[in-house]
Amino acid sequence: MLSDLDYLNDTLVPRTSAQTQPARETRGSGPVSAQDAVQSVNGDAMAATDNLSSMLDQSNLSSSDRALLAPLLADLQSSNAEIETLNEGDLDLTAAELNARLDKLNDVVDQLDGKLDSLLASLDGMGDELAQSLQRNQENA
Repeated sequence: MLSDLDYLNDTLVPRTSAQTQPARETRGSGPVSAQDAVQSVNGDAMAATDNLSSMLDQSNLSSSDRALLAPLLADLQSSNAEIETLNEGDLDLTAAELNARLDKLNDVVDQLDGKLDSLLASLDGMGDELAQSLQRNQENA
């Protein structure tokens, strides 16, 4: 699946055979640290945005097309700035925050599950009472 940047890149400028080669060598199949992953994402995002920006400058797009793409490019560049500030500690913090939220959600689900069980038990009791009441009414009629 193509990323948004790859899609724009392919749409704006056809690739030559040299451009179809991988941008970086693949690493071994061993585990990748969070820091390596962040650095890889940072580098890829910066290169793709820079490449897209230069392609837009060299393309034969109309000024209205460029005006439409300018906010998208600005948004992508600001996203890259946010990604650049990410480090392994931020990833750990984010994971800790997500785990805390999941724990809270699990507590809420447990409480709701208990309330639902209580409600179902009450409904069963009311159903039994209603059935007995109907049976008595039929016997008396």
